[in-house]
Amino acid sequence: MRKNQPKCVICSASSRFWSAVPPYRGSQQATSKSQRGTKVFNLYKCDRCGHGFFYPGVRGQKELDRFYDEGYAHDYHPDVKNESFVKRHKQYRLDVSHIQDFLPAGNISVLDFGCATGQFLNAMPDHWRKNGFEVNKFEIEYVKKNYGNIRILSDIRQLPKQTFDLITLRGVIEHLFDFNNLFSVIEESLKKGGMVYICATPDFNSPCSVVYKAQWNQIGAPLHYHQFTAASLAILFAKHHFGLKVLRYDYLDTPYEHFEDDASKFVDNVNSALKNQTLRATDHAYPGTMITMLFKDIKGISQDAQYAGISQNVLSETPAV
Repeated sequence: MRKNQPKCVICSASSRFWSAVPPYRGSQQATSKSQRGTKVFNLYKCDRCGHGFFYPGVRGQKELDRFYDEGYAHDYHPDVKNESFVKRHKQYRLDVSHIQDFLPAGNISVLDFGCATGQFLNAMPDHWRKNGFEVNKFEIEYVKKNYGNIRILSDIRQLPKQTFDLITLRGVIEHLFDFNNLFSVIEESLKKGGMVYICATPDFNSPCSVVYKAQWNQIGAPLHYHQFTAASLAILFAKHHFGLKVLRYDYLDTPYEHFEDDASKFVDNVNSALKNQTLRATDHAYPGTMITMLFKDIKGISQDAQYAGISQNVLSETPAV
């Protein structure tokens, strides 16, 4: 155990040093320019909710943003038609079909938080009222130029009040330094009883995370600044009066499923780990890796103020496990 171990940023429980993690290899250019001398990031894991976070970390979102160089997320650009791009777009359509199972028919007003170039929004039904929140000026310009049916917003002050039926965060929430802006957006613009859909977020309690440790390809230090678990996400949203409606782990019947190959790699690595041998081929998909969660706003349901007080007391009294 290390001295002065930090408290969990989600539930304030004690945490333990988990692993020293090298910077994400796709950000070597940004690291060399803005973080000279940074060789590893110390990753801690909460004893209660399993949430992972870097300590000491960066000082704010602006410092974190320096790790995003031009090469980051190159495969996400619409003009790059490689295999990764094709798989992702197939997954977009699957994600949208999952969302629709829990939404009423007809017009839906949606805000995609961190919409990038608008590809996820573009996969949504044409009759939906599509809005994207984005701060990257290059991606904002791309959306404006290519998607006339997507309204792009870049300032919280631009957000209409209590307008959206749905807010989506696809592969986004783990990149945020803190959650002040996110919940400002949600509380400002989501309709009463509206829903928040999170997908393509890695689970820090996944089998691959537990076995592969610092070699797990989803850590992405420090770009994935938070290593969420289903528990830590549920606690974070509960603190803002959202109830968990759906929890699933998409792998089977997705474009990323290669079960025999993935299972063989995982089994081999488990055996290697148990023998303290070198792990190989840790960059693969596997069941339990990616979280999909749907949250519903429950403000005003059954004595909300009293419920919030009870929830806070239960959380503060829950022993670490």
